[in-house]
Amino acid sequence: MTETPGTTKTCDNVLAFLPHDVAAPIMSRASVRRYGRGQTIACQGDESGTVFVAMDGWIKVTRVAETGVEAIIACLTVGGSFGETAVFGRDGLAV
Repeated sequence: MTETPGTTKTCDNVLAFLPHDVAAPIMSRASVRRYGRGQTIACQGDESGTVFVAMDGWIKVTRVAETGVEAIIACLTVGGSFGETAVFGRDGLAV
């Protein structure tokens, strides 16, 4: 895993449920990024090949309806993730 300068967190046990031979190639491509409060990580409709995992703090995942109303889909804490459907198949969209 590569780390952005100034970060100290690692995600060694995020994939602990996977066998080492499956988790190792995934972790070798992982990187740590820090986002500030209120900063957008990904936008609804963005195509993505990334799974995002909260290593510290929390992440609010929202969707905006056609009417413009924002709905909170999830509030993720440490270990929580989103973007799996983009990586593992369903629609290729991060949110």
